[in-house]
Amino acid sequence: MWRKLSCLLLCIAMLAGLAGCGQAASDTGKSEGKTVDKVTSTDNAAAADTAAQNKAYGAALWDIYLYGILPDNSKLDYSSTQQAEENTFAIYDVDHDGREELIVQWSAHAAMASKMCLIYGYDNGKLHEELSEFVDTRFYSNGAVEASWSHNQGLGGRIWPYNVYTYDAKTDSYRHFGAVDGWDKSYMSTYYGGGEPFPDDLDQDGDGLIYFLYSGEEIPTFGDEANAQRVDGREYEAWRQSYLNGATEITLPTKYITPDNITPLGCPMP
Repeated sequence: MWRKLSCLLLCIAMLAGLAGCGQAASDTGKSEGKTVDKVTSTDNAAAADTAAQNKAYGAALWDIYLYGILPDNSKLDYSSTQQAEENTFAIYDVDHDGREELIVQWSAHAAMASKMCLIYGYDNGKLHEELSEFVDTRFYSNGAVEASWSHNQGLGGRIWPYNVYTYDAKTDSYRHFGAVDGWDKSYMSTYYGGGEPFPDDLDQDGDGLIYFLYSGEEIPTFGDEANAQRVDGREYEAWRQSYLNGATEITLPTKYITPDNITPLGCPMP
C-alpha cells in the first residue's frame, strides 16, 4: 500500500512540474512577442524618419536643380538645369553623428569665389546648414574637414592654404579648428618681396618651406601671417594629427544633380 501511495504522490509531483514548465514557456513566448513588437515599432519609426529626411533632401535638390536656390533662399551662381547636371551631391553621414547629411558640391561653370561645398543636416522636418566652404574639400573618417582657400596669394608657393573644421555635436554644426598657410623660399625669398629674409634657422629639414599655423574660430585671411605660429614640417604634421588623430580620408558617394538621381529620394519633380 505504501508503494502505491508513493507512486501516486510521484505522479502528482510530475504533473505539477509539467504545468509549471508550460506556464513558463507561455510567459516566455509573451515576453518575446513584446520584444519583437517593440523592435519592429522602433525600426518602422526609424525608416519613416529616414524617408522624411530623404524627401526633404530631394525637395532641396529640386530647388537647386530648377532654380539655383538654396534652402536658406540664397542664390547659387546658376544659369540653367544643364549647368546643375554637371554639379554633384552626396547623402552621407559625413559628420559621424549617426544621421546622414546632404552635401552639395557646386563648381561647374561658376566663378571661383562662387564654387561652394555646402553641408546640410536634417532635424524635425527642416534642413539647417552645418558648413559652407570653398568646394575643394577633404573629408575624414572622424568627421574633420579640410577646405582649401579659394586663392593662394600669400607666400605659400608649394603649399595651398586651407581651413580645418571639426564637428560640434552640441550645435550640430562645424566649428573652425584652425588654418594653415606657408612660406616657400623658392617662391619668395624675402617677406612679400622685401625686408625680412626667409627664416633658414627655422627650416630644420632644409626643404625651403615653413608653415603658418592659425588656431581658434576666427578664419584668417592673407596678411594675417603675423598672428600665426611659424613651424617646420615636423611640428606641422604633429598639429595636423592633433585633429585627425589617425583618421583617414573618405570618398563621398557623389552623384550628379539630375532628375534621375533626385527622384529616388521620394520627392517628385514639382
